[in-house]
Amino acid sequence: MQALDALLLMTWGIGGEAFRKQNATVQDNLWLCSSLASEIGELFEQMGVRP
Repeated sequence: MQALDALLLMTWGIGGEAFRKQNATVQDNLWLCSSLASEIGELFEQMGVRP
């Protein structure tokens, strides 16, 4: 999950500037990654697993 976390850092803060310059498809794909990562984290918590 560390690689995914690093990738998603580009969507906010100082890194968000680069994100906002990307085309809509790239932005949509990164938001999808963020949503999936959140869901996976929630499922891990429910199962009592640490990612």
